[in-house]
Amino acid sequence: MEWIASPEIWIALVTLTALEIVLGVDNVIFISILSGKLPADQQKRARNGGLSLAMLTRIFLLLSIAWIMSSPNSSGAIWGKKSRKVGTDGHLGVGARGPKCGCDSEPSPR
Repeated sequence: MEWIASPEIWIALVTLTALEIVLGVDNVIFISILSGKLPADQQKRARNGGLSLAMLTRIFLLLSIAWIMSSPNSSGAIWGKKSRKVGTDGHLGVGARGPKCGCDSEPSPR
């Protein structure tokens, strides 16, 4: 439980919370503008459906990220493709002196 005292964790949480609030307000504005172009009897249904779909999509994406991060292969291969390893500091292992993770410095050809 030492992560509770980590300021990096709290900064990340505040940052993600702020992003979620901003994106949520953006969704409300965008969906309100689009639903305003519909006939009056369809506007409420379109607003509710659009906001529900936006919320479900965001929850699905957050759960997907959590699943990928909890995967035992999160630093290796996912779906058979090799990815860059994430270091203990949470970065991708690329700094001023180049890759720290032993990955190739050049991307592999596709």
